Amino acid sequence: MLEGCQENIFTGNRKFSIPRIRLVANAFEAALGRAILIVNDQMLFAAKYLWYADMMAKRELGQSLTGATYANLTYGPQLNNYKDLLDEIRNADLSEVEGLTPNELAIIQRIAKTFPEDKMVYDAAHKEPAWLETRTGELILYTWADKLVAKIN
Repeated sequence: MLEGCQENIFTGNRKFSIPRIRLVANAFEAALGRAILIVNDQMLFAAKYLWYADMMAKRELGQSLTGATYANLTYGPQLNNYKDLLDEIRNADLSEVEGLTPNELAIIQRIAKTFPEDKMVYDAAHKEPAWLETRTGELILYTWADKLVAKIN
């Protein structure tokens, strides 16, 4: 665990940051070569990319990338209260947000390489124990980070 950081199973040991969500989404868009924050798509696929990035960062680096909480919804892991956050994420001011580290960018690159198409990340997320074993509507805890089954190189 990071020095001075209290373990938080809901946010992955990081303070929640909407601008950081936007920063990570932008990094995915660059890695994938296409937009993932699409108007009227309700973050169906973007949330899966973000979820994997946050979970992998928690597992490998000791803290999530965004501090976001995720819920088990019908179509897989989703940002908790995503409907209330969509406009804020799309309009987030990135001027004062902490940049991504080389290790954080490497996680994003690995996920983008493993799941170059939206359906791939969607299907993989639906095979994860974190989604399968959490009840619909419940938060998906970061304790599941050590139990990811997707093979992300």
